[in-house]
Amino acid sequence: MISDTVLIADSATLREPGHSVRVVPLEDEVGNSFRVDAEVAGMMVVNLALGNMDLGDWREGDA
Repeated sequence: MISDTVLIADSATLREPGHSVRVVPLEDEVGNSFRVDAEVAGMMVVNLALGNMDLGDWREGDA
């Protein structure tokens, strides 16, 4: 559920190629943050909100 997740643009987001955004789950998977490229963050938010996918689908190792 997207309301239980925060997307953060930190210093790494601003300086690294791809501008990856940190995804921080606030429930269920607390402490298991990961990064997604900024260009796919919008698609991730929509799919999480619709319930089409969950956070595990967006982790690099699970993709």
